[in-house]
Amino acid sequence: YTAGVYCDDCGEYVSGHDLIPAKGHNPQWVTISGSCTTGVIREERCTVCGQVFGRETTEPAGHQPGEWTTIKEATCTEPGLRQSACTVCGETYEEAIPATGHVYDEGEMILHPEDSATGVGLMRYTCTKCGYQMDKEITDTGHIHHGGTATCVSRAVCVECGREYGDYDANNHAHIIAIPDADPTCETAGHTGGTYCDACGVVVTPATETAPATGHVDENGDGICDIDGKPILPEDPDDPDEPEDPENPDDPDGDDDDEDSIWGGFRCSMCDIYEANKDIPVIGFFYMIVHFFVHIINYIKYIT
Repeated sequence: YTAGVYCDDCGEYVSGHDLIPAKGHNPQWVTISGSCTTGVIREERCTVCGQVFGRETTEPAGHQPGEWTTIKEATCTEPGLRQSACTVCGETYEEAIPATGHVYDEGEMILHPEDSATGVGLMRYTCTKCGYQMDKEITDTGHIHHGGTATCVSRAVCVECGREYGDYDANNHAHIIAIPDADPTCETAGHTGGTYCDACGVVVTPATETAPATGHVDENGDGICDIDGKPILPEDPDDPDEPEDPENPDDPDGDDDDEDSIWGGFRCSMCDIYEANKDIPVIGFFYMIVHFFVHIINYIKYIT
Protein backbone atom coordinates (compact mmCIF):
# COMPACT_ATOMS: atom_id res chain seq x y z
CA TYR A 1 0.00 0.00 0.00
CA THR A 2 0.95 3.59 -0.60
CA ALA A 3 0.83 6.20 2.15
CA GLY A 4 -2.58 7.77 2.79
CA VAL A 5 -4.80 9.90 5.10
CA TYR A 6 -7.59 8.39 7.05
CA CYS A 7 -10.31 9.66 9.46
CA ASP A 8 -9.46 8.97 13.00
CA ASP A 9 -13.16 8.86 13.93
CA CYS A 10 -14.40 6.41 11.32
CA GLY A 11 -11.15 4.83 10.22
CA GLU A 12 -11.64 5.37 6.50
CA TYR A 13 -8.86 6.56 4.27
CA VAL A 14 -9.56 9.96 2.85
CA SER A 15 -6.73 9.80 0.30
CA GLY A 16 -3.85 7.43 -0.71
CA HIS A 17 -3.45 3.96 0.68
CA ASP A 18 -3.30 2.47 -2.77
CA LEU A 19 -2.57 -1.30 -3.13
CA ILE A 20 0.95 -2.16 -4.33
CA PRO A 21 1.17 -5.71 -5.86
CA ALA A 22 3.57 -8.27 -4.12
CA LYS A 23 7.03 -8.63 -5.70
CA GLY A 24 7.22 -12.51 -5.25
CA HIS A 25 10.03 -14.60 -3.68
CA ASN A 26 13.66 -14.67 -4.95
CA PRO A 27 14.91 -18.16 -3.96
CA GLN A 28 18.65 -19.08 -4.08
CA TRP A 29 20.69 -22.02 -2.77
CA VAL A 30 22.87 -21.12 0.18
CA THR A 31 25.55 -23.36 1.77
CA ILE A 32 24.90 -23.73 5.45
CA SER A 33 27.81 -25.98 6.47
CA GLY A 34 30.06 -28.76 5.16
CA SER A 35 33.50 -30.34 5.00
CA CYS A 36 35.46 -32.96 3.04
CA THR A 37 34.41 -35.61 5.53
CA THR A 38 30.79 -34.67 6.42
CA GLY A 39 29.46 -33.51 3.06
CA VAL A 40 27.81 -30.11 2.26
CA ILE A 41 24.40 -28.93 3.66
CA ARG A 42 22.55 -26.43 1.44
CA GLU A 43 19.19 -24.61 1.75
CA GLU A 44 17.09 -22.86 -0.86
CA ARG A 45 16.08 -19.52 0.70
CA CYS A 46 14.36 -16.41 -0.51
CA THR A 47 16.87 -13.59 -0.64
CA VAL A 48 14.08 -11.08 0.15
CA CYS A 49 12.23 -12.61 3.06
CA GLY A 50 14.47 -15.54 4.01
CA GLN A 51 11.78 -18.17 3.59
CA VAL A 52 13.27 -21.69 3.24
CA PHE A 53 11.98 -23.69 0.35
CA GLY A 54 14.29 -26.74 0.35
CA ARG A 55 17.31 -28.47 1.99
CA GLU A 56 19.83 -31.03 0.74
CA THR A 57 23.05 -32.75 1.91
CA THR A 58 25.72 -33.93 -0.56
CA GLU A 59 27.93 -37.01 -0.11
CA PRO A 60 31.35 -36.28 1.45
CA ALA A 61 33.92 -35.69 -1.27
CA GLY A 62 36.83 -36.73 0.92
CA HIS A 63 40.12 -35.00 1.35
CA GLN A 64 42.29 -34.18 -1.60
CA PRO A 65 45.79 -35.18 -0.41
CA GLY A 66 48.90 -33.20 -1.09
CA GLU A 67 52.39 -34.67 -0.64
CA TRP A 68 52.50 -37.75 1.59
CA THR A 69 54.92 -38.12 4.50
CA THR A 70 55.55 -41.69 5.72
CA ILE A 71 55.42 -41.97 9.49
CA LYS A 72 55.77 -45.75 9.72
CA GLU A 73 56.81 -48.17 6.98
CA ALA A 74 54.51 -51.08 6.28
CA THR A 75 55.93 -54.59 6.74
CA CYS A 76 54.86 -57.99 5.45
CA THR A 77 52.39 -58.39 8.34
CA GLU A 78 51.98 -54.92 9.93
CA PRO A 79 50.36 -51.86 8.29
CA GLY A 80 52.24 -48.60 8.05
CA LEU A 81 51.10 -44.98 8.50
CA ARG A 82 51.40 -41.85 6.36
CA GLN A 83 50.28 -38.21 6.73
CA SER A 84 49.18 -35.44 4.36
CA ALA A 85 47.41 -32.04 4.30
CA CYS A 86 44.15 -31.70 2.32
CA THR A 87 44.51 -29.28 -0.58
CA VAL A 88 40.81 -28.32 -0.22
CA CYS A 89 40.24 -27.76 3.50
CA GLY A 90 43.86 -27.74 4.71
CA GLU A 91 43.17 -30.32 7.39
CA THR A 92 46.10 -32.62 8.27
CA TYR A 93 45.07 -36.24 8.37
CA GLU A 94 46.65 -39.70 8.53
CA GLU A 95 46.07 -42.77 6.42
CA ALA A 96 47.07 -46.42 6.94
CA ILE A 97 49.48 -48.10 4.54
CA PRO A 98 48.36 -51.69 3.94
CA ALA A 99 50.70 -54.54 4.95
CA THR A 100 52.63 -55.74 1.92
CA GLY A 101 52.29 -59.47 2.57
CA HIS A 102 55.00 -62.11 2.24
CA VAL A 103 56.74 -62.77 -1.06
CA TYR A 104 58.04 -66.35 -1.05
CA ASP A 105 60.88 -67.85 -3.05
CA GLU A 106 60.61 -71.06 -5.08
CA GLY A 107 61.13 -73.11 -1.95
CA GLU A 108 63.61 -75.73 -0.78
CA MET A 109 62.81 -79.39 -0.31
CA ILE A 110 63.67 -80.26 3.30
CA LEU A 111 62.35 -83.82 3.19
CA HIS A 112 61.72 -85.69 -0.03
CA PRO A 113 58.58 -87.86 -0.03
CA GLU A 114 60.70 -90.83 -1.15
CA ASP A 115 62.81 -90.46 2.01
CA SER A 116 59.85 -90.23 4.36
CA ALA A 117 58.46 -93.26 6.16
CA THR A 118 54.95 -91.87 5.69
CA GLY A 119 55.43 -90.72 2.10
CA VAL A 120 54.90 -87.10 3.16
CA GLY A 121 57.69 -84.67 2.35
CA LEU A 122 58.32 -81.12 3.41
CA MET A 123 58.95 -77.95 1.40
CA ARG A 124 60.29 -74.80 3.06
CA TYR A 125 59.53 -71.40 1.56
CA THR A 126 61.37 -68.25 2.63
CA CYS A 127 60.06 -64.68 2.31
CA THR A 128 62.48 -62.72 0.16
CA LYS A 129 61.70 -59.50 2.07
CA CYS A 130 61.67 -60.38 5.78
CA GLY A 131 63.13 -63.90 5.88
CA TYR A 132 60.03 -65.54 7.39
CA GLN A 133 59.90 -69.26 6.65
CA MET A 134 56.83 -71.34 5.95
CA ASP A 135 56.82 -75.14 5.79
CA LYS A 136 54.37 -77.02 3.60
CA GLU A 137 53.76 -80.76 3.44
CA ILE A 138 53.93 -82.41 0.03
CA THR A 139 53.13 -85.93 -1.11
CA ASP A 140 54.29 -85.61 -4.70
CA THR A 141 57.12 -83.59 -6.20
CA GLY A 142 54.99 -82.99 -9.26
CA HIS A 143 57.68 -84.00 -11.73
CA ILE A 144 59.80 -86.87 -13.01
CA HIS A 145 63.51 -86.62 -12.23
CA HIS A 146 65.37 -85.41 -15.30
CA GLY A 147 68.50 -83.59 -16.38
CA GLY A 148 71.98 -83.81 -14.92
CA THR A 149 74.77 -86.18 -15.91
CA ALA A 150 75.87 -89.31 -14.11
CA THR A 151 79.60 -90.09 -13.81
CA CYS A 152 81.73 -92.92 -12.52
CA VAL A 153 81.54 -91.55 -8.95
CA SER A 154 78.23 -89.67 -8.83
CA ARG A 155 74.65 -90.09 -9.98
CA ALA A 156 72.74 -87.53 -12.05
CA VAL A 157 71.14 -84.62 -10.17
CA CYS A 158 67.58 -83.59 -11.03
CA VAL A 159 67.51 -80.02 -12.37
CA GLU A 160 64.19 -79.33 -10.63
CA CYS A 161 64.53 -80.73 -7.13
CA GLY A 162 68.30 -81.18 -6.87
CA ARG A 163 67.97 -84.84 -5.88
CA GLU A 164 70.29 -87.58 -7.14
CA TYR A 165 68.64 -90.27 -9.17
CA GLY A 166 69.47 -93.18 -11.44
CA ASP A 167 72.69 -95.22 -11.57
CA TYR A 168 76.36 -94.39 -11.87
CA ASP A 169 77.86 -94.26 -15.36
CA ALA A 170 81.07 -96.28 -15.26
CA ASN A 171 81.97 -95.14 -18.78
CA ASN A 172 81.66 -91.41 -18.05
CA HIS A 173 84.77 -90.67 -16.03
CA ALA A 174 84.69 -87.54 -13.88
CA HIS A 175 88.36 -86.53 -14.04
CA ILE A 176 90.62 -88.03 -16.71
CA ILE A 177 94.36 -87.48 -16.27
CA ALA A 178 96.77 -87.90 -19.21
CA ILE A 179 99.93 -89.99 -18.77
CA PRO A 180 102.65 -88.64 -21.09
CA ASP A 181 105.06 -90.78 -23.09
CA ALA A 182 108.20 -91.70 -21.15
CA ASP A 183 111.66 -92.86 -22.20
CA PRO A 184 113.34 -95.70 -20.30
CA THR A 185 115.53 -94.80 -17.34
CA CYS A 186 118.00 -96.77 -15.26
CA GLU A 187 115.20 -98.10 -13.06
CA THR A 188 111.97 -97.76 -15.06
CA ALA A 189 110.87 -99.01 -18.44
CA GLY A 190 109.84 -96.66 -21.24
CA HIS A 191 106.18 -96.53 -22.26
CA THR A 192 103.66 -94.80 -24.47
CA GLY A 193 101.17 -92.31 -23.10
CA GLY A 194 97.84 -93.30 -21.56
CA THR A 195 94.97 -91.95 -19.44
CA TYR A 196 93.38 -92.78 -16.11
CA CYS A 197 90.47 -91.41 -14.06
CA ASP A 198 91.62 -89.57 -10.97
CA ALA A 199 88.14 -89.96 -9.42
CA CYS A 200 87.63 -93.72 -9.56
CA GLY A 201 91.21 -94.86 -10.29
CA VAL A 202 90.31 -96.80 -13.44
CA VAL A 203 92.86 -96.89 -16.28
CA VAL A 204 91.02 -95.60 -19.33
CA THR A 205 93.76 -95.97 -21.94
CA PRO A 206 96.57 -98.30 -20.81
CA ALA A 207 100.17 -97.26 -21.37
CA THR A 208 102.28 -99.72 -23.41
CA GLU A 209 105.87 -100.55 -22.52
CA THR A 210 108.25 -99.61 -25.31
CA ALA A 211 111.68 -100.47 -23.82
CA PRO A 212 112.97 -102.06 -20.60
CA ALA A 213 114.90 -100.17 -17.93
CA THR A 214 118.52 -99.55 -18.95
CA GLY A 215 120.04 -100.31 -15.55
CA HIS A 216 122.62 -98.27 -13.64
CA VAL A 217 126.18 -97.73 -14.88
CA ASP A 218 129.04 -97.30 -12.39
CA GLU A 219 132.35 -97.46 -14.27
CA ASN A 220 134.44 -95.77 -11.56
CA GLY A 221 133.03 -97.96 -8.78
CA ASP A 222 132.05 -95.08 -6.48
CA GLY A 223 128.51 -96.41 -5.92
CA ILE A 224 126.95 -93.50 -7.87
CA CYS A 225 125.24 -94.08 -11.21
CA ASP A 226 127.08 -92.34 -14.05
CA ILE A 227 123.78 -91.75 -15.89
CA ASP A 228 121.28 -90.38 -13.35
CA GLY A 229 123.68 -89.55 -10.50
CA LYS A 230 121.76 -91.57 -7.93
CA PRO A 231 123.34 -93.92 -5.36
CA ILE A 232 123.28 -97.49 -6.59
CA LEU A 233 121.43 -99.61 -4.08
CA PRO A 234 123.05 -102.98 -3.33
CA GLU A 235 121.48 -106.19 -4.45
CA ASP A 236 119.92 -108.38 -1.79
CA PRO A 237 122.66 -110.58 -0.27
CA ASP A 238 120.00 -113.20 0.33
CA ASP A 239 119.11 -113.26 -3.34
CA PRO A 240 117.59 -116.72 -3.95
CA ASP A 241 119.13 -116.70 -7.44
CA GLU A 242 122.68 -116.62 -5.99
CA PRO A 243 124.38 -120.04 -6.47
CA GLU A 244 125.22 -122.01 -3.35
CA ASP A 245 128.34 -124.10 -2.64
CA PRO A 246 127.03 -127.60 -1.83
CA GLU A 247 130.49 -128.72 -0.61
CA ASN A 248 130.70 -126.04 2.09
CA PRO A 249 127.36 -125.50 3.90
CA ASP A 250 129.04 -122.96 6.19
CA ASP A 251 129.88 -120.84 3.12
CA PRO A 252 126.72 -121.03 1.00
CA ASP A 253 127.73 -118.27 -1.43
CA GLY A 254 131.00 -120.08 -2.28
CA ASP A 255 133.37 -117.13 -1.71
CA ASP A 256 135.31 -118.93 1.14
CA ASP A 257 135.35 -115.91 3.42
CA ASP A 258 134.32 -115.18 6.95
CA GLU A 259 131.50 -112.63 6.82
CA ASP A 260 130.50 -113.24 10.41
CA SER A 261 133.58 -111.45 11.77
CA ILE A 262 134.49 -107.85 11.00
CA TRP A 263 138.11 -108.75 11.75
CA GLY A 264 138.18 -111.37 9.06
CA GLY A 265 136.27 -109.28 6.47
CA PHE A 266 133.09 -107.31 5.88
CA ARG A 267 130.36 -106.85 3.30
CA CYS A 268 129.28 -103.24 2.64
CA SER A 269 125.52 -102.88 3.08
CA MET A 270 125.48 -99.97 0.61
CA CYS A 271 127.37 -101.38 -2.35
CA ASP A 272 127.42 -105.12 -1.41
CA ILE A 273 131.22 -105.32 -1.85
CA TYR A 274 132.93 -107.87 0.39
CA GLU A 275 136.44 -107.19 1.61
CA ALA A 276 138.35 -110.09 3.23
CA ASN A 277 141.36 -109.36 5.42
CA LYS A 278 142.11 -112.34 7.68
CA ASP A 279 145.86 -111.77 7.88
CA ILE A 280 145.78 -108.24 9.35
CA PRO A 281 142.48 -107.84 11.25
CA VAL A 282 143.12 -104.30 12.45
CA ILE A 283 143.76 -103.01 8.94
CA GLY A 284 140.57 -104.71 7.79
CA PHE A 285 138.60 -102.94 10.49
CA PHE A 286 139.93 -99.49 9.57
CA TYR A 287 139.42 -100.22 5.88
CA MET A 288 135.76 -100.80 6.68
CA ILE A 289 135.55 -97.39 8.41
CA VAL A 290 137.20 -95.63 5.48
CA HIS A 291 134.98 -97.46 3.00
CA PHE A 292 131.89 -96.31 4.89
CA PHE A 293 132.97 -92.65 4.93
CA VAL A 294 133.64 -92.76 1.18
CA HIS A 295 129.98 -93.61 0.70
CA ILE A 296 128.93 -90.79 3.03
CA ILE A 297 131.05 -88.25 1.12
CA ASN A 298 129.65 -89.41 -2.23
CA TYR A 299 126.11 -89.17 -0.93
CA ILE A 300 126.68 -85.60 0.34
CA LYS A 301 128.01 -84.65 -3.08
CA TYR A 302 124.89 -86.13 -4.65
CA ILE A 303 122.37 -84.25 -2.51
CA THR A 304 124.21 -80.90 -2.74
